[in-house]
Amino acid sequence: MTETDLLARLAQRDSRILTSTTPEDLARTSSSLSALGEILRLNIPCCYYDDGFLHAKVYIFGEKYAIVSSANFTKSALGENLEIGVQLDGAEVAELIRWFDGLWNPDQLLTIEELERIRPQVEAEELAKAAVPESQIEGWRFEKPAGNEQPESHDFVESEYPDSPELIIHPTSKLISLLRMDRPGWVCNTKREPPNYPLPIKLEELMRRRSLAATWQDNVAHKQMRLVQEDDLVLMHGNKGGADLPGLKNGIVGVGLAKGSSFQALDGYDPERLSMAELGDFGPSELEKHPEWRIGIKEWLFWDPKNPIEIDGTQNSFHELKDDRRKTVIQRLRARLAEQK
Repeated sequence: MTETDLLARLAQRDSRILTSTTPEDLARTSSSLSALGEILRLNIPCCYYDDGFLHAKVYIFGEKYAIVSSANFTKSALGENLEIGVQLDGAEVAELIRWFDGLWNPDQLLTIEELERIRPQVEAEELAKAAVPESQIEGWRFEKPAGNEQPESHDFVESEYPDSPELIIHPTSKLISLLRMDRPGWVCNTKREPPNYPLPIKLEELMRRRSLAATWQDNVAHKQMRLVQEDDLVLMHGNKGGADLPGLKNGIVGVGLAKGSSFQALDGYDPERLSMAELGDFGPSELEKHPEWRIGIKEWLFWDPKNPIEIDGTQNSFHELKDDRRKTVIQRLRARLAEQK
């Protein structure tokens, strides 16, 4: 249970929620502190279960119908993932109601005090998970030289960016707080992979300078970009597409706050669009022949293209930030903050 807009619909009905609040479950995104806080704000009765591992997903609708499913109560699970479930009625629903009522304990109603009690434990669990070696974290891509082999030279990558420390914006606790609030987030793929490379490396720098998140060649991206609201988080993802590009890593190279109603669609060779000519002695690029879709960024909260927050790549040019990736980014940011101290 991690997406608060789904919870708002429950507030319109006579609903009850039974969920797990163990630090282990919350740290592995089975639920989230922000979602639990939203339950309290909406005055939805909720009991927490802490007597073992609660893995069941059961949805009971009055006394007539129920669904037992593999799907969590998230948008992706209910609308995108390949899940399976069974709809029940009659006597089986009555049996599920008795099962639910047997677990419902009024002495374990969720309260603000209970959330604050478990918060330090959840944060400690998240930090412990972030400290696990990368080779043991599912979904991470990383590269290490085999045997005694030395890493390849990174000189050509170094030349792609100005070597100026003042261009680096280090992560802060403010950024982590914004991510934890379930503020709407979006991922913009800068498409570093061949045959585009090294062009997008330079375009990343242009986007930083002009406070823009832009994409090209994707006829779906503009539909997502039109949904971006004021102060939504925009995560700039440098994706090398699995290619062997020494010195480059897949990951979040920057995070910014979006400007409201700032979507623009520019035709090829529009004088206002991003152009390699801004960086000096470069002619028009192939990407500049394609429509450019972009949104404005009011403030960069993080920027470090040569040392990104490492996560796997994505094929989509611009898409909504999913809960599992949000949790992963938070864990890596926490680890980065710990390294800076």
